[in-house]
Amino acid sequence: MADLITQADLENRIGVTELIHLTDDDDSGQADADKITWALSTASSYAKGLLYKGFQSEEKIELVVAADPALKNDVVEIAVGLLGGRRRQLVGEDGRNPYSGWREKAEQRLQQVAVAKRRAIGEETGGSNDTIGTTVQPDRAMIFAATKDDPIGPGGF
Repeated sequence: MADLITQADLENRIGVTELIHLTDDDDSGQADADKITWALSTASSYAKGLLYKGFQSEEKIELVVAADPALKNDVVEIAVGLLGGRRRQLVGEDGRNPYSGWREKAEQRLQQVAVAKRRAIGEETGGSNDTIGTTVQPDRAMIFAATKDDPIGPGGF
Protein backbone atom coordinates (compact mmCIF):
# COMPACT_ATOMS: atom_id res chain seq x y z
CA MET A 1 0.00 0.00 0.00
CA ALA A 2 1.68 3.15 -1.20
CA ASP A 3 1.22 6.50 0.48
CA LEU A 4 -0.73 9.06 -1.53
CA ILE A 5 1.52 11.96 -0.48
CA THR A 6 5.17 12.63 0.34
CA GLN A 7 7.12 14.72 2.80
CA ALA A 8 7.73 17.19 -0.02
CA ASP A 9 3.95 17.62 -0.37
CA LEU A 10 3.73 18.48 3.34
CA GLU A 11 6.64 20.92 3.06
CA ASN A 12 5.07 22.61 0.03
CA ARG A 13 1.79 23.11 1.88
CA ILE A 14 2.96 24.29 5.31
CA GLY A 15 6.69 24.97 4.90
CA VAL A 16 9.70 23.25 6.43
CA THR A 17 9.64 25.39 9.59
CA GLU A 18 6.05 24.47 10.46
CA LEU A 19 6.69 20.81 9.65
CA ILE A 20 9.62 20.83 12.08
CA HIS A 21 7.43 22.56 14.68
CA LEU A 22 4.78 19.84 14.33
CA THR A 23 7.14 16.84 14.37
CA ASP A 24 10.34 17.69 16.27
CA ASP A 25 9.79 15.92 19.58
CA ASP A 26 13.46 15.72 20.59
CA ASP A 27 14.32 19.39 19.96
CA SER A 28 16.93 18.49 17.36
CA GLY A 29 15.80 21.23 14.99
CA GLN A 30 14.93 18.56 12.41
CA ALA A 31 11.60 17.03 11.49
CA ASP A 32 11.27 13.57 13.05
CA ALA A 33 11.07 11.05 10.21
CA ASP A 34 8.95 8.56 12.18
CA LYS A 35 6.28 11.20 12.87
CA ILE A 36 6.20 12.17 9.21
CA THR A 37 5.99 8.55 8.11
CA TRP A 38 3.10 8.02 10.54
CA ALA A 39 1.25 11.09 9.24
CA LEU A 40 1.75 10.16 5.57
CA SER A 41 0.58 6.60 6.14
CA THR A 42 -2.36 7.45 8.37
CA ALA A 43 -3.64 10.28 6.15
CA SER A 44 -3.32 8.03 3.10
CA SER A 45 -5.29 5.30 4.84
CA TYR A 46 -8.04 7.74 5.83
CA ALA A 47 -8.23 9.12 2.29
CA LYS A 48 -8.31 5.68 0.71
CA GLY A 49 -11.06 4.63 3.09
CA LEU A 50 -13.13 7.68 2.16
CA LEU A 51 -12.54 7.29 -1.58
CA TYR A 52 -13.01 3.53 -1.72
CA LYS A 53 -16.78 3.89 -2.04
CA GLY A 54 -16.33 5.66 -5.34
CA PHE A 55 -13.26 4.03 -6.82
CA GLN A 56 -13.33 0.54 -5.26
CA SER A 57 -9.69 -0.38 -5.75
CA GLU A 58 -6.55 0.89 -4.14
CA GLU A 59 -4.77 1.05 -7.49
CA LYS A 60 -7.52 3.22 -8.98
CA ILE A 61 -7.49 5.54 -5.94
CA GLU A 62 -3.71 5.95 -6.19
CA LEU A 63 -3.94 6.81 -9.91
CA VAL A 64 -6.78 9.31 -9.40
CA VAL A 65 -5.09 11.10 -6.47
CA ALA A 66 -1.69 11.19 -8.21
CA ALA A 67 -3.28 12.92 -11.20
CA ASP A 68 -5.35 15.39 -9.19
CA PRO A 69 -3.60 18.19 -7.28
CA ALA A 70 -6.79 19.08 -5.38
CA LEU A 71 -7.24 15.55 -4.05
CA LYS A 72 -3.56 15.35 -3.14
CA ASN A 73 -3.92 18.63 -1.25
CA ASP A 74 -6.88 17.17 0.65
CA VAL A 75 -4.73 14.23 1.77
CA VAL A 76 -1.99 16.67 2.82
CA GLU A 77 -4.49 18.66 4.89
CA ILE A 78 -5.61 15.48 6.64
CA ALA A 79 -1.95 14.73 7.47
CA VAL A 80 -1.38 18.24 8.80
CA GLY A 81 -4.51 17.96 10.93
CA LEU A 82 -3.20 14.71 12.39
CA LEU A 83 0.20 16.25 13.12
CA GLY A 84 -1.43 19.28 14.76
CA GLY A 85 -3.34 16.95 17.05
CA ARG A 86 -0.07 15.52 18.35
CA ARG A 87 1.03 18.81 19.86
CA ARG A 88 -0.64 19.26 23.24
CA GLN A 89 0.21 22.95 23.33
CA LEU A 90 -1.81 23.39 20.11
CA VAL A 91 -4.87 21.46 21.28
CA GLY A 92 -7.57 23.55 22.89
CA GLU A 93 -10.00 22.55 25.60
CA ASP A 94 -12.43 21.48 22.90
CA GLY A 95 -9.87 19.00 21.54
CA ARG A 96 -9.29 20.99 18.37
CA ASN A 97 -6.00 22.27 16.99
CA PRO A 98 -5.38 25.07 14.46
CA TYR A 99 -5.46 22.50 11.65
CA SER A 100 -8.60 20.62 12.70
CA GLY A 101 -10.71 22.65 10.28
CA TRP A 102 -8.37 21.78 7.43
CA ARG A 103 -8.75 18.09 8.15
CA GLU A 104 -12.54 18.25 8.48
CA LYS A 105 -12.99 20.18 5.22
CA ALA A 106 -10.59 17.86 3.39
CA GLU A 107 -12.49 14.79 4.59
CA GLN A 108 -15.78 16.38 3.49
CA ARG A 109 -14.38 17.09 0.03
CA LEU A 110 -13.10 13.52 -0.32
CA GLN A 111 -16.51 12.18 0.72
CA GLN A 112 -18.12 14.36 -1.95
CA VAL A 113 -15.76 12.94 -4.56
CA ALA A 114 -16.48 9.40 -3.37
CA VAL A 115 -20.22 9.79 -3.97
CA ALA A 116 -19.71 11.81 -7.17
CA LYS A 117 -21.16 15.07 -5.80
CA ARG A 118 -17.82 16.54 -6.78
CA ARG A 119 -15.80 15.15 -9.68
CA ALA A 120 -12.04 14.67 -9.65
CA ILE A 121 -9.85 15.76 -12.54
CA GLY A 122 -7.79 12.65 -11.85
CA GLU A 123 -10.65 10.49 -13.13
CA GLU A 124 -9.40 11.25 -16.62
CA THR A 125 -6.24 9.29 -15.84
CA GLY A 126 -7.30 6.85 -13.13
CA GLY A 127 -10.80 5.98 -14.30
CA SER A 128 -14.25 7.28 -13.52
CA ASN A 129 -16.04 7.09 -10.22
CA ASP A 130 -17.78 3.72 -9.86
CA THR A 131 -20.84 5.23 -8.17
CA ILE A 132 -21.87 7.02 -11.34
CA GLY A 133 -24.55 4.95 -12.99
CA THR A 134 -23.43 3.45 -16.25
CA THR A 135 -26.22 0.92 -16.64
CA VAL A 136 -29.60 1.55 -18.16
CA GLN A 137 -32.75 0.43 -16.41
CA PRO A 138 -35.02 -1.52 -18.74
CA ASP A 139 -38.26 0.15 -19.67
CA ARG A 140 -41.01 -0.94 -17.37
CA ALA A 141 -44.65 -1.01 -18.32
CA MET A 142 -46.78 1.29 -16.26
CA ILE A 143 -49.56 -0.66 -14.62
CA PHE A 144 -52.60 1.20 -13.39
CA ALA A 145 -55.01 -0.51 -11.09
CA ALA A 146 -58.56 -0.54 -12.33
CA THR A 147 -61.35 0.74 -10.15
CA LYS A 148 -65.09 0.06 -10.30
CA ASP A 149 -65.57 3.50 -11.87
CA ASP A 150 -62.65 3.19 -14.29
CA PRO A 151 -62.11 -0.33 -15.64
CA ILE A 152 -58.96 0.75 -17.55
CA GLY A 153 -57.32 2.39 -14.55
CA PRO A 154 -56.22 5.98 -13.97
CA GLY A 155 -53.90 7.18 -16.66
CA GLY A 156 -54.61 4.16 -18.83
CA PHE A 157 -55.17 4.57 -22.55
